[in-house]
Amino acid sequence: MTSTTKDYYELDPDGVIFVFTRTDPDIANQSSGPKAVPHKSTKSAQVTGGSVERASHSVAGKKARKSKQQVSSQSTDTPDDGKVVKVRVSSKHLSLASPVFEKMFHGLWKEAQGLRVGHMEMEMDWQNMDAMLILMNAIHGHGPEVPRKVSLEMLTEISILVDYYNCHKAIQLALDLWMRPLQAGMTKEFCDDIVRWIWISWVFRLTDPFRSATYRAVAQS
Repeated sequence: MTSTTKDYYELDPDGVIFVFTRTDPDIANQSSGPKAVPHKSTKSAQVTGGSVERASHSVAGKKARKSKQQVSSQSTDTPDDGKVVKVRVSSKHLSLASPVFEKMFHGLWKEAQGLRVGHMEMEMDWQNMDAMLILMNAIHGHGPEVPRKVSLEMLTEISILVDYYNCHKAIQLALDLWMRPLQAGMTKEFCDDIVRWIWISWVFRLTDPFRSATYRAVAQS
Protein backbone atom coordinates (compact mmCIF):
# COMPACT_ATOMS: atom_id res chain seq x y z
CA MET A 1 0.00 0.00 0.00
CA THR A 2 1.06 3.58 -0.64
CA SER A 3 2.63 5.15 2.42
CA THR A 4 4.03 8.62 2.80
CA THR A 5 7.67 7.90 3.59
CA LYS A 6 9.29 10.20 1.01
CA ASP A 7 9.14 13.93 0.47
CA TYR A 8 8.99 13.74 -3.34
CA TYR A 9 6.86 11.61 -5.69
CA GLU A 10 6.99 11.76 -9.48
CA LEU A 11 3.85 10.60 -11.26
CA ASP A 12 4.65 12.52 -14.45
CA PRO A 13 8.24 13.66 -15.15
CA ASP A 14 6.96 16.55 -17.27
CA GLY A 15 4.18 17.57 -14.93
CA VAL A 16 3.51 20.41 -12.53
CA ILE A 17 4.45 20.21 -8.88
CA PHE A 18 1.94 20.15 -6.06
CA VAL A 19 3.49 21.24 -2.76
CA PHE A 20 1.52 19.65 0.05
CA THR A 21 1.95 21.04 3.56
CA ARG A 22 0.64 19.20 6.60
CA THR A 23 -2.02 21.20 8.49
CA ASP A 24 -4.25 20.55 11.49
CA PRO A 25 -7.73 19.19 10.76
CA ASP A 26 -10.65 21.29 11.91
CA ILE A 27 -11.49 19.83 15.32
CA ALA A 28 -13.93 22.49 16.43
CA ASN A 29 -16.78 20.06 15.96
CA GLN A 30 -15.99 16.71 17.57
CA SER A 31 -19.09 14.93 16.25
CA SER A 32 -18.46 11.50 14.79
CA GLY A 33 -18.22 10.76 11.13
CA PRO A 34 -16.78 12.61 8.17
CA LYS A 35 -17.11 16.29 7.47
CA ALA A 36 -18.61 16.35 4.02
CA VAL A 37 -17.40 19.64 2.60
CA PRO A 38 -13.69 20.49 2.34
CA HIS A 39 -12.70 24.14 2.24
CA LYS A 40 -10.88 25.91 -0.57
CA SER A 41 -9.16 29.28 -0.77
CA THR A 42 -7.13 30.66 -3.64
CA LYS A 43 -4.77 33.56 -3.02
CA SER A 44 -3.52 35.95 -5.68
CA ALA A 45 -0.22 34.88 -7.19
CA GLN A 46 2.42 36.91 -8.97
CA VAL A 47 3.07 35.66 -12.51
CA THR A 48 6.33 36.69 -14.15
CA GLY A 49 7.53 35.50 -17.54
CA GLY A 50 9.73 32.40 -17.33
CA SER A 51 9.61 32.15 -13.55
CA VAL A 52 8.14 29.38 -11.46
CA GLU A 53 4.78 30.36 -10.06
CA ARG A 54 3.72 29.46 -6.57
CA ALA A 55 -0.04 29.51 -6.37
CA SER A 56 -1.55 28.97 -2.97
CA HIS A 57 -4.50 26.62 -3.12
CA SER A 58 -5.83 25.10 0.07
CA VAL A 59 -7.81 21.91 -0.44
CA ALA A 60 -8.23 20.08 2.81
CA GLY A 61 -11.04 17.64 3.41
CA LYS A 62 -12.16 17.79 7.04
CA LYS A 63 -11.27 14.42 8.46
CA ALA A 64 -13.63 11.90 9.89
CA ARG A 65 -13.00 11.59 13.62
CA LYS A 66 -11.18 8.32 14.25
CA SER A 67 -12.84 5.71 16.45
CA LYS A 68 -11.15 4.87 19.74
CA GLN A 69 -9.85 1.58 18.35
CA GLN A 70 -7.65 1.34 15.28
CA VAL A 71 -9.71 -0.67 12.82
CA SER A 72 -6.88 -1.61 10.50
CA SER A 73 -3.12 -1.80 10.34
CA GLN A 74 -3.48 0.18 7.11
CA SER A 75 -4.43 3.30 9.05
CA THR A 76 -1.62 5.77 8.63
CA ASP A 77 0.39 7.70 11.19
CA THR A 78 -0.17 11.44 11.24
CA PRO A 79 3.02 13.28 10.35
CA ASP A 80 4.12 16.44 12.14
CA ASP A 81 2.46 19.70 11.20
CA GLY A 82 4.48 21.64 8.64
CA LYS A 83 5.86 18.60 6.82
CA VAL A 84 6.15 19.26 3.10
CA VAL A 85 5.66 16.63 0.38
CA LYS A 86 6.09 17.45 -3.32
CA VAL A 87 4.25 15.46 -5.99
CA ARG A 88 4.87 16.01 -9.71
CA VAL A 89 1.61 15.33 -11.51
CA SER A 90 0.12 15.50 -14.99
CA SER A 91 -2.21 18.45 -15.45
CA LYS A 92 -3.76 16.63 -18.42
CA HIS A 93 -4.61 13.50 -16.43
CA LEU A 94 -6.03 15.54 -13.57
CA SER A 95 -8.05 17.77 -15.90
CA LEU A 96 -9.60 14.78 -17.65
CA ALA A 97 -10.49 13.14 -14.35
CA SER A 98 -11.85 16.14 -12.47
CA PRO A 99 -13.78 19.27 -13.46
CA VAL A 100 -12.25 20.99 -10.43
CA PHE A 101 -8.74 20.42 -11.76
CA GLU A 102 -9.92 21.33 -15.27
CA LYS A 103 -10.96 24.77 -14.02
CA MET A 104 -7.81 25.08 -11.95
CA PHE A 105 -5.51 24.43 -14.89
CA HIS A 106 -7.45 25.88 -17.81
CA GLY A 107 -9.91 28.37 -16.37
CA LEU A 108 -9.54 31.94 -15.18
CA TRP A 109 -7.87 31.02 -11.89
CA LYS A 110 -4.41 32.35 -11.12
CA GLU A 111 -3.10 28.78 -11.23
CA ALA A 112 -4.05 28.51 -14.91
CA GLN A 113 -2.06 31.63 -15.71
CA GLY A 114 1.00 30.07 -14.11
CA LEU A 115 0.60 26.89 -16.13
CA ARG A 116 0.66 28.89 -19.35
CA VAL A 117 4.08 30.37 -18.62
CA GLY A 118 5.80 27.08 -17.86
CA HIS A 119 6.42 24.92 -14.82
CA MET A 120 4.37 25.77 -11.79
CA GLU A 121 4.30 24.89 -8.12
CA MET A 122 0.95 24.86 -6.38
CA GLU A 123 0.74 24.94 -2.61
CA MET A 124 -2.00 22.77 -1.12
CA ASP A 125 -2.84 21.97 2.49
CA TRP A 126 -3.38 18.31 3.30
CA GLN A 127 -4.32 16.09 6.20
CA ASN A 128 -3.90 12.56 4.88
CA MET A 129 -1.20 12.26 2.25
CA ASP A 130 -1.65 8.51 1.83
CA ALA A 131 -5.25 9.05 0.69
CA MET A 132 -4.14 11.78 -1.70
CA LEU A 133 -1.39 9.60 -3.18
CA ILE A 134 -3.80 6.70 -3.69
CA LEU A 135 -6.18 9.00 -5.56
CA MET A 136 -3.39 10.57 -7.61
CA ASN A 137 -1.98 7.18 -8.60
CA ALA A 138 -5.44 5.99 -9.63
CA ILE A 139 -5.98 9.09 -11.77
CA HIS A 140 -2.59 8.62 -13.45
CA GLY A 141 -3.27 4.93 -14.17
CA HIS A 142 -0.51 3.65 -11.89
CA GLY A 143 -2.33 0.46 -10.95
CA PRO A 144 0.50 -1.24 -9.01
CA GLU A 145 0.67 1.77 -6.69
CA VAL A 146 -3.02 1.53 -5.83
CA PRO A 147 -3.61 -0.89 -2.91
CA ARG A 148 -5.95 -3.84 -3.38
CA LYS A 149 -7.26 -3.40 0.14
CA VAL A 150 -7.85 -0.35 2.33
CA SER A 151 -9.34 0.18 5.76
CA LEU A 152 -12.74 1.77 6.23
CA GLU A 153 -11.04 4.84 7.65
CA MET A 154 -8.81 5.16 4.60
CA LEU A 155 -11.75 4.76 2.24
CA THR A 156 -13.49 7.54 4.15
CA GLU A 157 -10.48 9.79 3.57
CA ILE A 158 -10.39 8.90 -0.13
CA SER A 159 -14.12 9.46 -0.53
CA ILE A 160 -13.80 13.00 0.89
CA LEU A 161 -11.27 13.80 -1.83
CA VAL A 162 -13.32 12.08 -4.54
CA ASP A 163 -16.40 14.05 -3.53
CA TYR A 164 -14.51 17.35 -3.55
CA TYR A 165 -12.75 16.80 -6.87
CA ASN A 166 -15.73 15.02 -8.46
CA CYS A 167 -13.53 12.26 -9.86
CA HIS A 168 -15.60 9.16 -9.09
CA LYS A 169 -14.80 7.34 -12.34
CA ALA A 170 -11.06 7.44 -11.70
CA ILE A 171 -11.39 5.34 -8.57
CA GLN A 172 -14.21 3.01 -9.64
CA LEU A 173 -12.12 -0.09 -10.43
CA ALA A 174 -10.27 0.12 -7.14
CA LEU A 175 -13.53 0.77 -5.30
CA ASP A 176 -14.99 -2.50 -6.59
CA LEU A 177 -12.04 -4.38 -5.07
CA TRP A 178 -12.14 -2.50 -1.78
CA MET A 179 -15.86 -2.86 -1.20
CA ARG A 180 -16.12 -6.66 -1.14
CA PRO A 181 -14.19 -7.34 2.08
CA LEU A 182 -15.30 -4.11 3.72
CA GLN A 183 -18.99 -4.70 3.11
CA ALA A 184 -18.71 -8.28 4.35
CA GLY A 185 -17.37 -6.94 7.63
CA MET A 186 -19.90 -4.15 8.16
CA THR A 187 -20.68 -3.83 11.84
CA LYS A 188 -24.21 -4.43 13.12
CA GLU A 189 -23.81 -1.93 15.94
CA PHE A 190 -24.34 1.80 15.64
CA CYS A 191 -20.92 3.44 15.96
CA ASP A 192 -18.51 5.71 14.10
CA ASP A 193 -18.08 3.08 11.39
CA ILE A 194 -21.79 3.21 10.53
CA VAL A 195 -21.52 6.96 10.03
CA ARG A 196 -18.53 6.36 7.77
CA TRP A 197 -20.54 3.80 5.82
CA ILE A 198 -23.36 6.29 5.30
CA TRP A 199 -20.91 8.87 3.98
CA ILE A 200 -19.02 6.45 1.71
CA SER A 201 -22.16 4.90 0.25
CA TRP A 202 -23.66 8.34 -0.37
CA VAL A 203 -20.54 9.60 -2.18
CA PHE A 204 -20.31 6.53 -4.41
CA ARG A 205 -24.09 6.00 -4.72
CA LEU A 206 -23.93 2.48 -3.25
CA THR A 207 -27.55 1.55 -2.68
CA ASP A 208 -27.24 -1.63 -0.59
CA PRO A 209 -24.59 -0.38 1.86
CA PHE A 210 -26.51 2.88 2.25
CA ARG A 211 -29.72 1.07 3.12
CA SER A 212 -27.96 -1.23 5.57
CA ALA A 213 -26.09 1.58 7.30
CA THR A 214 -29.01 3.96 7.55
CA TYR A 215 -31.29 1.18 8.81
CA ARG A 216 -28.86 0.36 11.61
CA ALA A 217 -28.40 4.03 12.41
CA VAL A 218 -32.14 4.64 12.70
CA ALA A 219 -32.89 1.39 14.51
CA GLN A 220 -30.20 1.83 17.17
CA SER A 221 -29.94 5.58 17.59
